[in-house]
Amino acid sequence: MTKIKNFFKSNTRIAVLILFILEFCISIWITPDKYDSEFFINQVKEMSVLNFVKMRYQTWTSRILIETLIGVILLKSRFVWVILNTLMMTILGYSILKLFVKNDDKSLVWMTICFILLYPLNKIASCDWGAGSMNYTWPLAMLLFSAISIKKICNEEKIAKYQYPLYSLALIFACNQEQSCAIALGAYFVFTFLYILKHKKVHPFLIIQCIFILLSLAFIATCPGNYARKSDEISTYYVDFASFSMLDKISLGLTATVNQLLLNTNVVFLVFSLVTTVYIFKQYKNNLYRAISLVPFVACLAFGVLKDVVCKMYPYFGIFCEILMKEDTMLTAGNYLNFINFLPLVLAFVILGSMLLNILLIFKNLKSNVAIVIFLLGVMSRMALGFSPTVFASTDRTFLFFEFALIIISVLIWQEFMKETDKSQIKTRSRLATFIAVLAVLQYVHTIIYTFISQV
Repeated sequence: MTKIKNFFKSNTRIAVLILFILEFCISIWITPDKYDSEFFINQVKEMSVLNFVKMRYQTWTSRILIETLIGVILLKSRFVWVILNTLMMTILGYSILKLFVKNDDKSLVWMTICFILLYPLNKIASCDWGAGSMNYTWPLAMLLFSAISIKKICNEEKIAKYQYPLYSLALIFACNQEQSCAIALGAYFVFTFLYILKHKKVHPFLIIQCIFILLSLAFIATCPGNYARKSDEISTYYVDFASFSMLDKISLGLTATVNQLLLNTNVVFLVFSLVTTVYIFKQYKNNLYRAISLVPFVACLAFGVLKDVVCKMYPYFGIFCEILMKEDTMLTAGNYLNFINFLPLVLAFVILGSMLLNILLIFKNLKSNVAIVIFLLGVMSRMALGFSPTVFASTDRTFLFFEFALIIISVLIWQEFMKETDKSQIKTRSRLATFIAVLAVLQYVHTIIYTFISQV
């Protein structure tokens, strides 16, 4: 009884337990046997999992760890997937709390859970729940879990012997997914470099983790299936992609990221923009700073929530929205003379630039500014899609890493909010917390409804 009482004294542990229950209540209704999952199940029925993975390595993908897991789990039992998916989502929440929440404050812990619940899991199910979760949310969960080792090492905390292989295995699995591997490369190398600068020595485990990442990158780069798939996808999804230059692909990555972020009424982006705007308005009287803080929030409303209203009032704004929705690089050697083709790229720089400046205004310096690193890694995870012909065909699920970067930054901003003791600040924070909590509940209910619909 004493152990149970001590367990429930921790707000973090209670929150993680509740998150487990909430995620279980979503997963329990799902039978992952449609679309991509159905393909995997049928394939491993016809041939062994080993032969299937070999075939996929030669003809389609380097994600052999992920696809082995998909084949084994989905063929075995849906209940295995239900439990593992619930655990992965719980590990994701636990890792965010462990990495970015500095204390066990009740309101802070529960606000973090609300921020996590804002993410619309139905995006992951666009290619089916089973394959979607194992290709996206599971690698993200493992990536964040492995990053706990970075925090412990940088803070000189003790790591138990059994934890070292767990962190390494988690990283290896995470790096089998290309976006996750790119983020791991940036995160581990940045913090390894900072550790060396601070402590004037090398930490062996960080070096080992960096080696695993480099080996994973080499494996991805040399996989024959990746080249075969790219050629197939160019002819299927994006014929013009083969002629794009490096600058075209960078432009494509930037514009596709911001355009889809704005036009799809992204709730995570909306909340992030609102939180940054409210905080800066409360902290600064400077009109320029306030104007910069408003840019992402106003753009989110104008191009998303209020788009139909704005387009009725200003018809040519609707034409501009149609240009933004166009699946193209927007700016090429053949159309650069028309200034309107510059606007999507200009808008991308303005939105991302204002987000970056807002983060600098909130955290006030570059030194030890973890939020900046997270933001840049999130942006890079999406910009990398500009080098893939499926930049549009992959739909919203490829936003997972960027959206969770915004969720984590929102948590960090909220911690800054919590430091304020002024009554007006507390009142504003309370109202904002209520609004975010309501959105989180609505998003959770929406996911439950989608769960039932997707099983029909």
